Amino acid sequence: MLLDGPPEPLRSMRCWGHYGGPDGKTPLALDGSGERLDTHSPAAWTSYEDSRSIGGEKIGFTFTDDDGLWSIDVDSPWGFDADGKRRRFDSGAPMDPEVRSLLAVLKTHAVLSPSMCGVRIVGRGDVSSILGENPHGKRLLPPIAGKRGEVTLWRSAHFSSWTPHLLPGAEVEVRAVDLATLLGAPAAPPRPRRPRSAGYMELERA
Repeated sequence: MLLDGPPEPLRSMRCWGHYGGPDGKTPLALDGSGERLDTHSPAAWTSYEDSRSIGGEKIGFTFTDDDGLWSIDVDSPWGFDADGKRRRFDSGAPMDPEVRSLLAVLKTHAVLSPSMCGVRIVGRGDVSSILGENPHGKRLLPPIAGKRGEVTLWRSAHFSSWTPHLLPGAEVEVRAVDLATLLGAPAAPPRPRRPRSAGYMELERA
């Protein structure tokens, strides 16, 4: 299903930006300087309409701790082929069973990534008990070599790409989800992250 835009409250929020750069996936400042978008500063973000006018289809969102929203980035849930390339949604490969089970219980907004090799999920609710000492994000499922990439929960300071390609079976609406209860256990330890100047965080691959 192809959406005509993001659902509320995403559509009316000033949480948007665009991406590009030499690698094609870096969140960029709105001033055209080519510098990275400051994912810690809401003043650096813009509306959905403005992000579309600047970045076209290459857009994404960033949340703050106070928005009451969270996102989950699912990397390569359809696994990898014999050459190590990530399989696309339309490859006919089955989705990783743990990811499929997670999507089945979340029942909220989920779209395909720009490469069609990943999924972006958005929901509403308090995830503080899951994040613990990790203020911005935490890995929920570790990667499995040759089968899937990471599954990471983000609350803030992270730029996630968005597309109008709704994941089949997912909800259009951003729904309230008691994520802590659904998970039923502490999340996996966070992966080590390299220090980044000025607090910037890179756009995840996919």
